[in-house]
Amino acid sequence: MPDDLEVMKTGIEAVASSALKPVNDLITSIFGPAAEEAGLMLRDHVRIFRASRQLRLYKRAAEILREASVTPQQVPLKLLFPIIENASIEESDELQDRWANLLARAADPKDSDNISIAFPEMLRELSSRQVKFLDALYDYAQQEVMQRHKTGMVQVSFGYTDLLYSFSVTGLARFPVCSPRRLTAAEWDREEVKADDEEIGLAMDMFIRHSIFEVAYELPERKHNSIHDPELDSGFQFTRMGIRFVEGCREPTDAMRIQTAKLPQD
Repeated sequence: MPDDLEVMKTGIEAVASSALKPVNDLITSIFGPAAEEAGLMLRDHVRIFRASRQLRLYKRAAEILREASVTPQQVPLKLLFPIIENASIEESDELQDRWANLLARAADPKDSDNISIAFPEMLRELSSRQVKFLDALYDYAQQEVMQRHKTGMVQVSFGYTDLLYSFSVTGLARFPVCSPRRLTAAEWDREEVKADDEEIGLAMDMFIRHSIFEVAYELPERKHNSIHDPELDSGFQFTRMGIRFVEGCREPTDAMRIQTAKLPQD
């Protein structure tokens, strides 16, 4: 794909150049006559950083495909460009691995139909903590399907106690709980519990915004907006899009392919 690669190269150079535009005036002021040289140095730094992150992305995606014995196919540019663009500025190796998984799944002929062009934007807006929390919710839903013989993950409802427990098992909670349970009034007064409650609420807002989750039920006559009201609770469920998104950001396995194949087509 020589033409495609040339377009990609041009796009990367344009991003590196545009990244410096907001600071051009500052550079000119503080460096004086040496401003042009300083700007070139910063531009080179941006290019080197992005190039090194892209190289890591390609290596990781190649490893994933090789381990899965997959011969990669061409990925549509509308999906490929956003993955490369965002992965090349991702500083966290752990989070960049999610981009590599997404790229590998998009290049896998067996999985590519399940990778939506919306996924890069969804992943771009999630923090590493939110991604870990989302993984824990996915694992919890899988366990519920197996243990309670539910027909699919979209039938699993999460009350607040389930959210709190899933948040805890990731090691993210400031006040961890070892089982899904209601907290006592004294526990709710703890500052670390309030901080966990706030972070869980913000994460669920983000998941709902991107249609990863939806509100399954909300009991009437709610007295306030807190999602942890012991008597007036809400329930949340994965959407079909949400399940495919989580799987798309994980390494491909036969178990995940089987689970995805069971989902009805939208």
